[in-house]
Amino acid sequence: MSFRYQILTLLFIPLWLSANDSKWLDGVTPDGAPYVLLEPKTKSNNELVVWLPGYRPDGFTRAVDLNPNDEAIAYLLKNGFSVASTSYRRNGLVVQDGMIDALQLIELLKAKNNYLKTWIIGISMGAEITVNLSQEDTPLHSGAIVIGFPNIKKTVFEDIKASDKAFPKVPLLFLVNQSESSHSEAYAETYKDHQPSPSIWIVRRDGHVNIRDVEIIRAFESLKDSAPDSPPSGMDGTMINLTPRSGADWVDQTTFECSVTQIDPVYGNVDLFCTMVDFAKMNLKKGDRFMLAYENRSVTVLLGNTFSDVEPGEWVAFPNADGQLRLSRNFANAAKSLNLNINSRVRIQNISASQ
Repeated sequence: MSFRYQILTLLFIPLWLSANDSKWLDGVTPDGAPYVLLEPKTKSNNELVVWLPGYRPDGFTRAVDLNPNDEAIAYLLKNGFSVASTSYRRNGLVVQDGMIDALQLIELLKAKNNYLKTWIIGISMGAEITVNLSQEDTPLHSGAIVIGFPNIKKTVFEDIKASDKAFPKVPLLFLVNQSESSHSEAYAETYKDHQPSPSIWIVRRDGHVNIRDVEIIRAFESLKDSAPDSPPSGMDGTMINLTPRSGADWVDQTTFECSVTQIDPVYGNVDLFCTMVDFAKMNLKKGDRFMLAYENRSVTVLLGNTFSDVEPGEWVAFPNADGQLRLSRNFANAAKSLNLNINSRVRIQNISASQ
């Protein structure tokens, strides 16, 4: 399949696959990590995709976040893949425990279902876990997508660079935002002479794991079609969204209202029905602060690029992968902090213009 044809077909991925089109099974690994397995109800290709999530601070919900209606998950199920994920045995920075949890999950599911191949999609801390699993002497998976490879202090990567045995034994495709590509590029450079050598696709969008589902799907298709070799490196991982829509209702030249469109069930990040164009109309740019109000509460928010632009507990907003605004409270739950729900109406104001 040509690269151009791949792009055209992915633009028409069916979005209507629902939970009714998959079988939902859950359980616990031997060391106590909850997991969920989604299996396609109809055709199965007898292959498994393991979705390894990122870091969750203590106190956050420890539930498995695997939604069959998410575009990438729906695509995998529709194409016959079983999809599994885990919340790990505990919250926190659990790279070592997470590796064991992931291995136990793969072993358990392969023993039950005899999958022909297993693939991993690792996100943030899950990306670190994925890279480490791929350096095992005999990995249990055939290849992996590494999304938002973090520069975690004292990573296994930093500990084992001097070891001749610690190199990826399976194809790795790093899918990374342009603003945090340096760690992924350093890894790919370190192991460029090994086979299979890591591939890196940079998404021309700032942020951490600010990746569209269609970009994940395209990367996964390339990984699967190239294995056991690596996909081509240096590809542009970006799939441009159409001009994002805005539902801003203007109160005056410095103030508008908009609705909450989506809330992350684990982290509490909030997507708002407005865009950076609305902020430009208020003469606000990245690096400026604005006031967001809901009912009788108001907070000051930095207009930035990603979560880490502010200290823990502070508020930041930035364009999500689809171009609409994402509201976050770093290492805290934004939705719970303001008691926001889907369709809640918030008011956004340029505080510098009102002073």
